[in-house]
Amino acid sequence: MSDKINIALIGAGRTGTPLLKEMVKYSYINIIGVADLNDAAEGMKIAKENGIFATTNPVELISKGA
Repeated sequence: MSDKINIALIGAGRTGTPLLKEMVKYSYINIIGVADLNDAAEGMKIAKENGIFATTNPVELISKGA
């Protein structure tokens, strides 16, 4: 079993942002990417600040292997 879990988050607004803020704290969580239709959503900004792939096209997360 792997020491890390892979997560892809769709939705970086009211619900996704608190989840993302919590998940970035843990080294055993590998966040593959974040998707939201609103590129200016708070969670998108957090993802970019943390070097996490961020996109407005959720289908792009599939190619990341989530």
